[in-house]
Amino acid sequence: MCDKLIIEGTYKLPETLEAFANLVPTERINNNFSKIPARDLMVIRAYFMWASFTRKNTSPDSTHYEFTKKAVSDALNGLLGHGIKGFVISLIYDAKTFLEIVFSLMFNPVIRKKYGLYKTK
Repeated sequence: MCDKLIIEGTYKLPETLEAFANLVPTERINNNFSKIPARDLMVIRAYFMWASFTRKNTSPDSTHYEFTKKAVSDALNGLLGHGIKGFVISLIYDAKTFLEIVFSLMFNPVIRKKYGLYKTK
């Protein structure tokens, strides 16, 4: 998709390390290259984030709650690798992201219905 946007002239890759450092994380939609409204994209993203975190098996080859275990493991490794200050900063960031996901799902039922985003098995 990125290559297509570059060919079309819609997007240009950053040329310096500083420019790469200024890229915005995926949970923020600064440049919406689709015809889907940004709010809808936020709800769709929240749905799949929630589903991947809470689903028992994400694929036939996966172990039970594999994604959840990986996320928890990464958080604990971050604590050990960055000390208490890094842990607190990560905890705040993760809590904010979690609340945004829950908020998007709970308070946008019309958008969820529009795209058929219901509870998954």
